[in-house]
Amino acid sequence: MAVKSLGFFIDRLKISLRNDVCTLCQTIPRANEQEMICAACQKKVFLRQPLPLMTIGSSSIYAACEFPYRMKRLIYDLKFKQQTQHGLTLAEILLHYWQKTPPSKGNQYIVVPIPPHQNPRINHLPLMTRPFASHFGYNFMEKGLIWQRDVCPQHELHNKRKRRENVSEAFQIHPKLVERLQENTSILIMDDILTTGATLAEAILTFQRVNPKISVTALAASHVPFAISRR
Repeated sequence: MAVKSLGFFIDRLKISLRNDVCTLCQTIPRANEQEMICAACQKKVFLRQPLPLMTIGSSSIYAACEFPYRMKRLIYDLKFKQQTQHGLTLAEILLHYWQKTPPSKGNQYIVVPIPPHQNPRINHLPLMTRPFASHFGYNFMEKGLIWQRDVCPQHELHNKRKRRENVSEAFQIHPKLVERLQENTSILIMDDILTTGATLAEAILTFQRVNPKISVTALAASHVPFAISRR
């Protein structure tokens, strides 16, 4: 399950070798190493302020962007059309946003993506979260969280209460990760799309039940307001 494998270093190299231009428009030079997205493209993806979207106890949930057409295409084409090159682009959007947020300073996280539902055609989340983790030197555990029972896809449920009930106590933590949960452990849970926040909130609570003293934060690529997600 680990972590700093050959793939980890390949992902880090891929980002370091990208052109010194905006990752989205590929034309405007980057202002500096931290600015992966130009000012014009930041507006196009509705890059959010580095503030929590919601909190679960002492844990914060962040979302890098809203959900305009450009973000929708990147995520959907990665997830459903196997256009794997978009994984690196989304990783760069996430790292552009994350390095501006307070929790990114001084913490060495274990990055844990939300696991896929049953029989996915492609597990797309590692394609964006592993390069993200590699860039920051974070540990990465693809199977840190496991579904312990069947759940419906959240997008099929059009009621906030049903979404919460759908994922209630649906996760378990992989035993190898449980062994690593000490008081000073920092966990960063990652997902592609956040609507009501039910899935990320349940993932946070799963870790807090095992050890309430660890630090748990969540980060999604996009935030889709619930009213819009129903259309």
